[in-house]
Amino acid sequence: MIHSPSLFISINTTSTMSWLFSSPRNPDITIKIATLGDPGAGRQHLAMRFTAGVFRPFPPYIGSDYRVKRVTQRGKDVMIELVHCFSLRFGVPPDVLWNTHVVLFVIDLSSSHPLDSLQRCIDAVGDGAQEETIMAVAGTKRDALTEENMENVLRLESVCNEKGILFFSTSAKTGDNVDEMFGSLIDAVIDKIDSQIWLGDGSWINPPPRPPSLIWSVCHLL
Repeated sequence: MIHSPSLFISINTTSTMSWLFSSPRNPDITIKIATLGDPGAGRQHLAMRFTAGVFRPFPPYIGSDYRVKRVTQRGKDVMIELVHCFSLRFGVPPDVLWNTHVVLFVIDLSSSHPLDSLQRCIDAVGDGAQEETIMAVAGTKRDALTEENMENVLRLESVCNEKGILFFSTSAKTGDNVDEMFGSLIDAVIDKIDSQIWLGDGSWINPPPRPPSLIWSVCHLL
């Protein structure tokens, strides 16, 4: 773990080590999903619910995190690499989006301005993602929605549809639609593999040059 006055990076050692000891063979497909969003949007909660099946309170933070989960879908042994990008306050490190299959914008549906959050996510990615990369929104905290929020949520979903961004409404607290969302994202990647956008194991046919490393990015921020 790396610490600084305003930044840290953590790796979920427990889930990563359990995968290493329980997975003797390589998966059929490896899918990299990068998440980003405003502090407090629920990136950690969403990842914990998906990878461990639990909800655990976390304070808002601005660091990066890495988790893995192995699932079977459509007859394929699929490894999910879930990478949490740094807070939008710092932007996205240049190598995080490299060879990423899905960029998942995590947006608090109960906030007063979810469309502003979406635009910050889009601006943070810029042209860092490849053309093949799937863009999606994980709308969180649907359990906290009120009638006042619903109009903003409908507008957010409409804008996503216009921009070709997949939209999902979820709750990490209750687990509502979390597994279904990740299942849909896996299906979207497998569909692209079947269309020969990616190779059978999920790797790039013509991988782009790797940008500067995450370590370089951290040193640059410090």
